[in-house]
Amino acid sequence: MKSINEHPSTVIPWYVESEFAVFSNRRAGTAAQAYRAWRQRANKAITIAQSQGYAVQLMPVRLAAFRDWLACERRQDDTESRRAFLVVCAASAGRLARHESDNSRAVPTGRHGFQLH
Repeated sequence: MKSINEHPSTVIPWYVESEFAVFSNRRAGTAAQAYRAWRQRANKAITIAQSQGYAVQLMPVRLAAFRDWLACERRQDDTESRRAFLVVCAASAGRLARHESDNSRAVPTGRHGFQLH
């Protein structure tokens, strides 16, 4: 059996329901239904990716960290920025995962970043 590191991988953003209305630019009244629809699409994407041999990593996307990152990077809240933020988060998580076994420690550099020591 191959380890997860030997499979191609993909990262899927994962939003918490309480913050979904802000991320999706929806009114609170319609957010719950939109969140359920988003979860169904996300779960389908996970199933498809796994059936194609991908290792799937769910990446929690938190509103406070995203807003901090936008301010630091002087970016607007748009699709391109959300993708870029996901890449930054995934890269940070990957560096942390690779170094867990070599006694490195992750030191937060802000609400959304880590530096390895």
